[in-house]
Amino acid sequence: MRALIVIGVTLFLGASAVFLPKGKDVQTEQRIIRIGNQELLVEIADTRQLQIRGLSGRPSLGEREGMLFVYENPQALSFWMKDMRFAIDIIWIDEYKTIVGIAPDISPDTFPQTFSSGLPVQYVLEISAGWADRYGVIVGDRID
Repeated sequence: MRALIVIGVTLFLGASAVFLPKGKDVQTEQRIIRIGNQELLVEIADTRQLQIRGLSGRPSLGEREGMLFVYENPQALSFWMKDMRFAIDIIWIDEYKTIVGIAPDISPDTFPQTFSSGLPVQYVLEISAGWADRYGVIVGDRID
């Protein structure tokens, strides 16, 4: 009986490793946010571990998908493109959920260069490269 339990647990763990999404944390919370009249499904990166990993290692990001980094307090932040496989826009958002900066079309080839908010921000949104331009997102827009 004990051997059957061990075999069952081993098969379950093996199957989990095969079928769970690569590069994603299964525990990641998702929410819909709105910028103007555009909606995005974002993963919430609100722990140090999720923030360090970010979108690194993923093959792509959908047109209406993103990652929202949430920090406890406003602060000046810097991001880089370590282990990224696709270009992104980085949108810097203050504690009032107002866009205070946009770093467009950042390529993975820029690593190890860093991109900084310049101002204290509490949220950072990473989206597909060119998204902000395609949908007319500008500094001063609010995130809901």
